[in-house]
Amino acid sequence: MKAGWIRKHWPLNVALALLIILFFIIYFSSLTPSPNLSKFTFPLDDSYIHMSIARSFSQTGIWGISPDGFSSLSSSLLWTLMLSFFFLILGAHVSIPLVLGLAAGILLLFRAYRILKRNQVRSWLIFLGLFSLLVLVPLFPIIFTGLEHTLHALLILIFADTASRILVQKEKNISEIWLLSLLAAAAVMARYESVFILCGAGLLFLCRKKWQHFLGMIFAAALPLVIFGMISLSQGWFFFPNSVVLKGRIPELNSLTEFVNGLFKPWGLALKNPQALLVIFSAALLLFLQIHKKRGFWKYSAILNTLFLSTAVLHIQFAKLGWFYRYEAYLMVLGLIVIIQTVHELLPPGSLSEVWQKQWKQSPARSLEAGIFALILITALAFRGACAIGIIPAACKNIHEQQCQMGLFLREYYSQENIAANDIGAIHWLSDARCLDLWGLSSIEVAQARRRQQYHPQSMHELAASRQVKIAILYDHWFYEFGGLPPQWVKVAQWQISNNVVCGGDTVTFYAVDPQE
Repeated sequence: MKAGWIRKHWPLNVALALLIILFFIIYFSSLTPSPNLSKFTFPLDDSYIHMSIARSFSQTGIWGISPDGFSSLSSSLLWTLMLSFFFLILGAHVSIPLVLGLAAGILLLFRAYRILKRNQVRSWLIFLGLFSLLVLVPLFPIIFTGLEHTLHALLILIFADTASRILVQKEKNISEIWLLSLLAAAAVMARYESVFILCGAGLLFLCRKKWQHFLGMIFAAALPLVIFGMISLSQGWFFFPNSVVLKGRIPELNSLTEFVNGLFKPWGLALKNPQALLVIFSAALLLFLQIHKKRGFWKYSAILNTLFLSTAVLHIQFAKLGWFYRYEAYLMVLGLIVIIQTVHELLPPGSLSEVWQKQWKQSPARSLEAGIFALILITALAFRGACAIGIIPAACKNIHEQQCQMGLFLREYYSQENIAANDIGAIHWLSDARCLDLWGLSSIEVAQARRRQQYHPQSMHELAASRQVKIAILYDHWFYEFGGLPPQWVKVAQWQISNNVVCGGDTVTFYAVDPQE
C-alpha cells in the first residue's frame, strides 16, 4: 500500500526528495568555519534584522532592533512574531529561521500539488509545475535567506486558490467568509505587498456582488495593520514600517510630467528582471487564448490568472523586483501555477508525446511556434534558477566576510558605544553597540529627514553629534545622492571583500566621527 501511494503521488514525492537533497547540498556548501560565529551565515543582512527584533521582543517585550527602544522596520509582522515565539521557547538560535523557511517550502509544494491534483492536472504537468517552483522561482535562495518570503508565497497561493474557488460558486457559505478573512489577515501580516492581491480580489468580489466576502476580507486585512500602525504612531514613528515607507514607489503629484514619469519608470526598471516579465506575459497570453476560445471568464483558472496579473501590475508599479530573487518570489509561484493550470486546460488529453502528436497533426505551424515559445520560457527561467542556486554559497561568504566581521569588530572594541552604519542587521545581532542607522530603517530621525528631502551631510553630522556617535562604518557610494558624507568625518580605514554578489558594496569605510577616535 505504501509503494502504491508513492507511485500514485510520484510528482510530489520526487519534488520533495529533490528539495531535501538539494537543500542539504547547498547548506553544506555554504558553511564557513569560524571560531567566533555560527558556521552558517545567512546570505542577506536583512535576515539578522528580523532575528534581532524577534530576540528583543522575546526577551524584553520591546518591539525594536535592540532593547533600547521601539523601532518599526519589519515589513513582516507575522514572520517576526513567529521568530519571537520560537526564540522564547527554544532560545535565539540562527537555525530557527532556516528550519522555518524549509518547512514553509515543503508546505508550499504540498499545497501546489493539492491544487493541481484537485483540478485533475496530468501528472507530468504537475511534476513540471513543482519542479518549476524549486528551480525557476527559484525556491532555494528564498529558503536560505531565513526570511518571510517562502511563507508569504504559500499564503498568497492559498488565498488566491480559495478566492478563485469562492468566486466560481454562486451560493454563499459563511465558513468561506471566515476562511477568506483569516487568509487575508495572515497574508498582509506576512508582507504588506499582499494588499495588491486583495485589491484585485476585492474588485472581483464586488463584480460578483459578494458583499460579505468583500467586507470581511477588507476588514480582516486592515485590522492588524491599523493596530500596529496606531502603536507605531504613538511611539513617534510612521504608520507603516520604515522599510515600506522608504522602499515603496508612489507617483509624485506635483506635476503632470512627474506623475507620468512615476507611472512608466517602474516598468523600465522591471526590464532588469526579464524572467519575471516573461512569466507575466505568458500568463496574459494564456488568458487571452482562454477567452478567445470562449471558455468563459468566471472559471477557476481565468479568475486565478486575473488575480495574478492584477497583482503583478500593482507590484511592479508600487514595489520592487529582485534583490536576491525575493521580492517577486510570490509572483513567480502564483504565475507558474497559473501557467501550468491553464496549459492543462488548453491542451488535449494524453501524455506529453501524445499531446505533441495531436497538436502537430492539427497545426504544424502553431505547434512549432508554441514549442519554440515554451523552450524560450523554460530556458530563460532555468538560467535564472541555475544562477540563483549557484550564488547562495558565495552570498553567504560575502555576509560572513563583511557584515559579520563588522559586528564582531564592534562587539570587541565598541561595546555599548554609539556608532553609525547603513547595514545594521548583523551589527545588532552580534554586538550591543548603539547604532544610528544612516539609511533610516531603524532610525526615525533619518527616515523623516529623507522623506522631507532634507537629508544632507550637515544633517547627518548634526544627528551623529546629537547621538554622540564615535565612529561610522559605511558604503560611501550609498550617500552620493544626498551630497556625500560630512566633511568633518575623518576616513580611517577600508575593508574590501572579493567576488561580491550580494552586499551593498565590496568596500566598507571606517570614519572617525569623534575626532578623538
